[in-house]
Amino acid sequence: MMKLLRPYKPFANEREIIDEAFAGDVLGIPNNGDFAIGDSLCQGAPIRFASLPRFQPEHFALLRNTDLNKQKQFAKGLSQLENEGAVQVMYNINAFKREPILAVVGQLQFDVVQARLKAEYNVPTELERLPHVMMRWIKGTDKAIEELPSRSEVIIARDSRDGWVALFSTPFFLKYFADKNPDVQFVEISES
Repeated sequence: MMKLLRPYKPFANEREIIDEAFAGDVLGIPNNGDFAIGDSLCQGAPIRFASLPRFQPEHFALLRNTDLNKQKQFAKGLSQLENEGAVQVMYNINAFKREPILAVVGQLQFDVVQARLKAEYNVPTELERLPHVMMRWIKGTDKAIEELPSRSEVIIARDSRDGWVALFSTPFFLKYFADKNPDVQFVEISES
């Protein structure tokens, strides 16, 4: 059993708060962290749907919190935005400072993240674009992945689900790393 706070039924520009819903109804449920994209609510035996693929980002940037007194708000806001599917967050395993790397499909998403962090969490941020243009999830043993060479053209990182990822500055380096490291695979799609 779960108590839902103010579920509503959207219709065009309007929404109506409801007390009861039926199979097939489309609902809006305010999320306090209990739900993720693709979750289903049902009664009885759990329903298992095919996993949703994670989007393949094309733009990458470091996001810095410029007010260190608001680190908790920064982390909470970034987590919320990732749960909503607005951005993917990862951390460079070889970086001296643990700063989040944002991965997005379109550059406008960077502006959305910064604006929402400022408006909803009162956290000012600055963005540093990275020259990398492709990302691949890495499959293989932890030992083989940890032995991948560190280069400025390739960033080895962990995503928020603790999966291994690699950011490449050019397709050449993806091919080079794939050829030189046959014990690991660089895959384009990861399922959540």
